[in-house]
Amino acid sequence: MLSQFLSIFAPILALMALGFGLKYYKIFTNEHIIGLERFIFYVGFPALIVSSIGSAHFGQLPVVPIILVLCGAQTILALATMLGLLDKAISRPQFASILQCQVRWNSYFALGIAAIGYGKDGVTLMAIAVAAMVPFANIIAVWGFSRFGQAKINFWQELYKNPFIIATIIGVLVNVSDFSYQPINVFLQLLGQTTVALGLITVGAALQIAVLWQSGGRVVFWSLTRIIGLPLIAILLSSLAGIEGVARDIIIIATASPTATSGFVLAKKLGGDAPLMAMLICMTHVLGAVSLPVLWFIFRYG
Repeated sequence: MLSQFLSIFAPILALMALGFGLKYYKIFTNEHIIGLERFIFYVGFPALIVSSIGSAHFGQLPVVPIILVLCGAQTILALATMLGLLDKAISRPQFASILQCQVRWNSYFALGIAAIGYGKDGVTLMAIAVAAMVPFANIIAVWGFSRFGQAKINFWQELYKNPFIIATIIGVLVNVSDFSYQPINVFLQLLGQTTVALGLITVGAALQIAVLWQSGGRVVFWSLTRIIGLPLIAILLSSLAGIEGVARDIIIIATASPTATSGFVLAKKLGGDAPLMAMLICMTHVLGAVSLPVLWFIFRYG
């Protein structure tokens, strides 16, 4: 029990610690981190999505129930977050960033845990989560910025240009058409494998512990709402849908993962409150590093 726990989470935390150490000792500069994030956002992660979804053998897996549970959990939490509009101290750009925090998830983090802890089966199930949650989170986040952000943006234009949504559509088309060409498959697999490690290293390097000292109670509240609220909603929906075993583990990992670091780029680009987004990202990663393993342990062995 303890050995499985350590075999899954120790390598993840080690890669994040490596990234943090590289930044702390100035081996990585801010320019390096920005470059890595752009590579992962526009190339590496889309390749991983296409490879994961395109090559997945869903077979008898409960694909539709998993999608309904994950998107249902995101919808419920997003609707609950709308109550934040009642707080007059929260500006509209701040609310747009808070809404994004509640629905977006760090799929690099989650895929790393799935690959290390559950192998091919875990990656296949996480591919379902990626296909469901990534485009849905982007739809909600882009809508939030178009409705509450400072920048004037076109919701549909930003949506169809999003690399995650494009990659998800390509992956589904590849899977449905059963298209396969070995050199392309190997190329995408190698990019995907690189992305898992680089993504976790980048997460660690992007953490700004000093930023946390500037965080107020509101940041802590919305961070806890995200990293505890979303998985608890998903666990309840999983029970109602009869999802158990590894599939439920993957649902817990996906929903308990912290907010994606790419959310900062989107908040800055689309007129949200970027500094607040940075605080939310850092706080969810620090708190999530504790809460995710605890939730996983409780519902797997409790």
